[in-house]
Amino acid sequence: MPKLPSPVPMSELRAAIAAQRVIVVWHQGEEIEIEPHALLQAAKTHALVLAACKPSDRMGPWRFYRFAEIRGLQLRDEFFDRRTDLPEFVPVARPNKTSRGL
Repeated sequence: MPKLPSPVPMSELRAAIAAQRVIVVWHQGEEIEIEPHALLQAAKTHALVLAACKPSDRMGPWRFYRFAEIRGLQLRDEFFDRRTDLPEFVPVARPNKTSRGL
């Protein structure tokens, strides 16, 4: 079984958000490329959650990733424009294993 990348330091994730840099991370065993927009707290579970979107679908749906499950942050050379439609709440339900995100 391959070794998982290390957990991501919060300071590195916050720096990527502030710099508006596209990142690559591991989440639930899959490598994903995302635009990190904000760290939010889930109202019901109080889990810290990353609100992000896919670079290929910039105005598509928001995706939510539990901070505790994010591994191995890598910065890309690409930057992104901050979206103005940041969600006011984080979905309560955790999707099944075939879904991505929270």
